[in-house]
Formats: sequence, structure tokens, C-alpha cells
Amino acid sequence: MSFDAGELGMGDSNHPEAADSGRDADHGPGRERRAAYRALAYWEMLCASGLMPTPRTLAEEAPEELRPALFMVSLRRPAESSVIAGAGAVLDRICGTPAAGRRLADAVPPGLRDTLADLTRVIDTYGKPVLNSGMAQARDGRTVLYRSILMPLADSDGQVTAYLGAIGCRQLPAAI
Repeated sequence: MSFDAGELGMGDSNHPEAADSGRDADHGPGRERRAAYRALAYWEMLCASGLMPTPRTLAEEAPEELRPALFMVSLRRPAESSVIAGAGAVLDRICGTPAAGRRLADAVPPGLRDTLADLTRVIDTYGKPVLNSGMAQARDGRTVLYRSILMPLADSDGQVTAYLGAIGCRQLPAAI
């Protein structure tokens, strides 16, 4: 099973406007700015039928302001061999190269990779969204603070086969 960023409604991750940090400008009072929480609201909307969303459900265009922050991982065992099926600009920037089509173990920087692998096992076991935040070193050496959410996706039999993720980050100032 393979998906590209276009099929995930993530748009063109090379587009300059897509290279934001996963947070968009405040669009008014009460507007959630964090990508993780907006992605959870999107996933919950997809669950409205009472069924867990499938990877195919995502072909129905994700909200435009979320696309740079989204990524999808097809689950494999062990978790580190899971494949990034599609990625927006934020994850690509953290990875230092386009992440889509690459194994989690090869694409994502070590600290974040280990966290995502651990959370992948949690999602595979419990089938519930998992929110996480922390600090990681991007491939280019920058230290970033990130917040991510991983939300399960299932096949037609209800088995978790992938997850939709969203990540937002900001770079810490360089040490003097």
C-alpha cells in the first residue's frame, strides 16, 4: 500500500508557503493554532460515521492549513521498519530530505525516530490517538521543540494498518 503527498491531500511540500512550522497565523479568537489539535479535530470528523478512518479516507483533501504538518506512516513490524507513506513540509524539514517512501528508521532523526517507533507500538496495540511533545535534533543539527499527534487508520476489517500524524515545531535559538 503506497500513498503520496497528493493523495493524502498534503499538497506540494516544495511550495514555499507550505514550509511553515505547522502553526499558522491566528485567524481570530478561539481558533486553535497548534497543528496537533487541528489534526485531531480533522481525524475526529473522519470518525463521525463511528468507524476508524481508513488511509483511503484521506484522499478527500485534508484542510489546506494542515497539509504542511501532516504525514502518514504504513505500519510494519518491527515498528522501526514502518514506511512513511506521505509527508508534508514540516516533517521533511526535520528529516532534512523528503521523507515519503522511506523507512521510519532511515528518514527520521534518532531521538524523534525512537519516540515515533515507541508511539507506533502504542497505536498498534490500543488503536487510540497519542499526543507527544519533546525536543529533537533535526538532521541539519538544529534543535527543535515539537508537538506531534499520531492517529490510527484502519483497513476495512478494523485492523490498524497505518497512522495519520501531524507535527509542529519551532527551532530553539543557537547556543552562544
